[in-house]
Parts: sequence; structure tokens; C-alpha cells
Amino acid sequence: MIDRTLCTWRVRSDLPLPEAVPWEGPDRAPDIEIRRGSVVGPDATNAASPRRIEAMPGGAILYDARPHARFLVTAETVIVDSRLPAEAPEWRVFLLGPILGLLCYLRGTLPLHASAVRIGSHAIAIAGTAGAGKSTLAAALIRRGHALVTDDICPVLRADDESRALPTFPTLKLGSASLKALGIASEGLPRLGFGEGKYLLAAPAAFDATPIRLRRVYLMEDAPRATPERIADVRGIEVFERLGAEIYRSEIARILYSKPALFRKLGEALSGLEVRRLFRRSGVTRVDELAALVESDVVRT
Repeated sequence: MIDRTLCTWRVRSDLPLPEAVPWEGPDRAPDIEIRRGSVVGPDATNAASPRRIEAMPGGAILYDARPHARFLVTAETVIVDSRLPAEAPEWRVFLLGPILGLLCYLRGTLPLHASAVRIGSHAIAIAGTAGAGKSTLAAALIRRGHALVTDDICPVLRADDESRALPTFPTLKLGSASLKALGIASEGLPRLGFGEGKYLLAAPAAFDATPIRLRRVYLMEDAPRATPERIADVRGIEVFERLGAEIYRSEIARILYSKPALFRKLGEALSGLEVRRLFRRSGVTRVDELAALVESDVVRT
């Protein structure tokens, strides 16, 4: 059994986690243990109408992702109840997606719905709604020589008076249109057998699991018709409002935090971040031009 690294945590799992890199930190007890087991909770026999998130007695959280899996989560343990083979990627998409986000909340880290890339000595995050093109733009930046920090979930931790992005694992989820725009063949890539049918792409550059200062967040938006792609500043109270709208799975946050406590967490974790609006044309065909625009903005400022 090889311990793995996620968000600086030492993770011990009796189920395979090939996406996560091996633990190379100090020899200490695992922070989180993942194991297969039976998960019983509300609507356990009603697979037709599962309730996705439920607070359970004792502080555990039930996350129902049937027919793929059910998870019982605390800050230290994840129990996985799934009929899928241990090597199937579908249950791991939930583990390394919503369950990872839930673990961030439980362990005091704020997850943004964003991908992040290391550019020079800092990281930039690319935030936006599902389908905005976060992962595609991150892949284009990686192709320009930068390194992936995280895809889709960007855990942010405040330490030493700065916001830091915690690396997760070196894999991106990309649809067929994104792969085509990037010139990447889908043959041989693991394919997810549900939803939009995305593929798992391992980031080619070396992966650094060390936390890195998060300098800037780009908010992806559709550009008005017939206008060029551009970047604009976000200032004042709008910074807080816009970043607050980009936290990952806000329904999870509302279960775990009161509204005032969540606002305090937002203010603490995101203090001092630069925020830009990134206006892009719809589709992914101009992703290389968009990556060049972001790269030049980072270098120039």
C-alpha cells in the first residue's frame, strides 16, 4: 500500500488512487484514511431518488452518488460503498471531486471552483461555472510550459499572511472538443462513462505538491458578441462578492458553516488576492490565444 498526497495531507487508502502522487513528506501518521465499507443512511433503499448530502449523527457527512457510490466522510476518514470495481475511474471522480471539496471544508481549507497553474513563483486560479473552460485553459497554459497545481477544485489556505493554493493531483478532466482544440488524441485516455463523457489527461510537466502563493484569480465570462477577448480589473466589494460566488459546492458549505462563519472564512482565505474578469469568446477554438492573453497579463503586471 502506497500512501498518497492530496492538499499536503498524507492519505492512506485500501482502494487505488493512481491520480494522486506518492507521499514524500515526513514519516507521520496518515491525516486521512480511505477504505471500502457499507454506508447506511437516509433513502438507503431508494436509489431512484437519493439525497446527495446529509449531515449524520456524530458529525459525519453522507454523500450519495448512486449508482456509482455512497460515501461517509469525516475530517479523518472516507468510507466508500460502491459496486464498481476498485480500479473503475467513475467512483474516483466523485472521491477526487465533491468528496475532496467536502474534506477541504471539514479540514478548514476553502475550496474554490477553479483550476490553478503555476506561472513563475506564484499560482493563478481560473474560476468559472461548469463548462466555462477552466480545465481547457489550464491545459493550454501547461502546453506553454507552466505547471498544473490543481484542476476544478483549488483549495486555498491562509498561512503566513498570504493565500496559498494547495496542489491536489496532476490530472485534468477534458471533453472531446477541448482535446481536439488542444490537438490531443483521445485514444488511450481513460474515459468517464457518464455525464458529458470526459477524458482524464495526466499533466505532462513535473508536479510539485508544495503549497504555492496564490496571486490572482481570473473569472471566466463570455465576451459580448463581436467584442475581442480581454481582461478587466475587479475592485472593492465586488472582489468579495465575485469570489464568494466561486466557492466549490456552496451547498456543502451551507451545511457545515453558518452564514456569518462562512463570510469570515471567505474574508480570511481570500484576503489580498488580485481578481480579474477574463472575457472569452464562446467555444474552445481560440484557447491558445486566450492562454497567451493570460500569460502576458501575468508577466506584464
